[in-house]
Amino acid sequence: MTCSVIVPVLNGKATIGGCIESLLNQTLPRSSYEVIVVDDGSTDGTPDIVRRYGVRLSVGSHRGPAAARNRGVELAEGEIVLFTDADCRPAENWLEEMVSPFDAGDVVAVKGAYRTGQAGLVPRLVQAEFEERYRMLSRFERIDFVDSYSAAFRKGVFLRAGGFDCAFPRADNEDVDLSYRVSRLGGRMVFNPRAVVCHIHPETFFEYFGLKLGRGYWRMLVYSRFPGKAVRDTYTPAYLKFEIAGLLLAALGLAGMPLARLPSLVVSAAGLLIFLASTLPSYMRSYRGFGPAGLIFMFLRAVALAAGSLWGLIVHLISAVRCRNLPRTAGIS
Repeated sequence: MTCSVIVPVLNGKATIGGCIESLLNQTLPRSSYEVIVVDDGSTDGTPDIVRRYGVRLSVGSHRGPAAARNRGVELAEGEIVLFTDADCRPAENWLEEMVSPFDAGDVVAVKGAYRTGQAGLVPRLVQAEFEERYRMLSRFERIDFVDSYSAAFRKGVFLRAGGFDCAFPRADNEDVDLSYRVSRLGGRMVFNPRAVVCHIHPETFFEYFGLKLGRGYWRMLVYSRFPGKAVRDTYTPAYLKFEIAGLLLAALGLAGMPLARLPSLVVSAAGLLIFLASTLPSYMRSYRGFGPAGLIFMFLRAVALAAGSLWGLIVHLISAVRCRNLPRTAGIS
């Protein structure tokens, strides 16, 4: 057994069958890999669907995707552990492309790419966002972030890094946290754009806004652990951080209007100028073909990330203060 593919699932009866079928029809010999599905307490009959395919199945109580993936690694027999999601359909050469970079002895993790067959406006905008990230990632010989929807790790490195942190209760930034810990161990993490999984992107602006709100919130927990990554990483474009900073500055100015109108107007205007100057190059590169919808998309993304980041920063700071004020206790004997 060379590798183990792990799929966490919760109430995924609508998609898990397609995911498993795609994994069972890979270009690698079936004897060289195993498929492990970890059910995270589904109540819709998902385990019954999984059993039809004869893959390995672990059924447990609802503990979140991080715990489900860790459980899959505990069961895995392969030297390389791979992850994808129940709503993904890997291309037939996905597994082959994911494991091929490991031929280089210094590679410890591999990241693949999203594609979608959806024709709606919002899914196409989301895909354009991913494509922009992929163009940036392709310039790096080593990266520091591997998304769990298309991820591969040397099992030994995954275990040394401590696996996914169950403090993340949902599928949101737990893969960022793990990636930063893996990259800190040394070795090379790489991006392979030929390792493709097909995914269902958000269908509406509202759904997308909620997704990005959560991204901003949980990223603040990650940055509290890795503050240097708030300044620079290989996945987040620099312009996006300026967009968020510009909107936060504009909001700060608006909040100060009752106290000092003119200075507040200047601060708000400066924030909006920063936002617009940061947005224009990206719009021209990736979103111009969508017309005004591209601008609306970028604005909503920045607002959601800014609001989520501010929300997360406040919550995590309060939590840190509370922990600091707790009485110290003796260690475990």
